[in-house]
Amino acid sequence: MNNKRRRFLFQSGGHYHLYYRDTKISDYEQPHMHTFYQCVFVKKGRITQIQNGEKYQQVQGEVFLTPPGCEHSLYVFASDSVYYCLSFSEELAAEVLALYPGIKDDFSNIRPIYTISEKSYRMLDGILAILMEEPESISPNTKTGGYHLACAAMIAALADALTDRQTEGRENYDAEDAMDEAIRYIEQFYNQDLTIEEIAERFKFKKASFCRKFIQKTGISPKRYITEKRIHEALRLMGIGSIPLNKIAEEVGYNDFSTFYRNFCKMMEKPPSEYRAQAEKQAVIEFMQRF
Repeated sequence: MNNKRRRFLFQSGGHYHLYYRDTKISDYEQPHMHTFYQCVFVKKGRITQIQNGEKYQQVQGEVFLTPPGCEHSLYVFASDSVYYCLSFSEELAAEVLALYPGIKDDFSNIRPIYTISEKSYRMLDGILAILMEEPESISPNTKTGGYHLACAAMIAALADALTDRQTEGRENYDAEDAMDEAIRYIEQFYNQDLTIEEIAERFKFKKASFCRKFIQKTGISPKRYITEKRIHEALRLMGIGSIPLNKIAEEVGYNDFSTFYRNFCKMMEKPPSEYRAQAEKQAVIEFMQRF
């Protein structure tokens, strides 16, 4: 995603920007904030969203909303994932939200992630596919056909937001609460020598039941969740200085560098040294572009 071009688009008076991702490589967006709204719709696969420090697994048929000024990042470890990212202006948001008076303009009274109905899925997918063919307009105060399509896309995306919130009741609160605690435990102690058996026992689950409920909750296995958390933290550490890779591996929970190397390559589809070199090169390019 070309963030520089997108920022220029909104600074010049544009109302929306649409990005479509359908490649066979992993993606990683550094934590950032912006002055416009954002809606991510997963058409296929799974991506990981981080918003204000909270981690969410977004799967097919789910919408994820980010208001202006909210720090967030995005990770795509499943290389077959397909998603749209629609960024839109405050003016466009105000026009759409006027149709949904029950939704606050900062989305604070609805969950950031929710599942949309089959009807909304078809509508949103179809509208976004058409919108991809529209030229972007940066003329201020000009509402093009693309602008109205972007409005229609957000109308479809928000159609189930309140319904999802109102029907969120839990049939088995105790088990759900224990699973939430287990996930928070992993988030806190991911760099320790954790075993699935230990975590399951700690939160009063049998291992098979724990794994099944964990997958239902997050879309992935506990082992995969721990691995992604560790690689996520490794990426963060690689971006804040020249810490040796073996030290980063130890910091995120790998006593064996070969295991870290293997898992990193599997997630990011390239060795950690190559990833770091490319990231440093890109940072230099972006720095030079400022002058």
